[in-house]
Amino acid sequence: MTESERSRAYLLRQYEAAPITTTVKLLYNQAKVRAKKRGYEFDLDLDDLIRTAPIHCPLLDLKLHYGRPIGYHNPAAPSLDRFDSTLGYTQDNVWI
Repeated sequence: MTESERSRAYLLRQYEAAPITTTVKLLYNQAKVRAKKRGYEFDLDLDDLIRTAPIHCPLLDLKLHYGRPIGYHNPAAPSLDRFDSTLGYTQDNVWI
């Protein structure tokens, strides 16, 4: 098994064991990379995001799909969005 295959298998096990935690960690890490790349402020707390992750979309009231990606764009997949896109990833400027 290649390193890539081992990494994928590990990630799939994580999604099965803790889908909300794993999904939120992925969103957090992606936002952190974007913030650093673009010079945005970043003060998010991973534990707070995990603890407050909603089950339903606060805007559309769809049940969110946490867990492994299903291979195509999923309208029920959670995302980490900024209220004001000119500001950084701060506690008072993001929601899932």
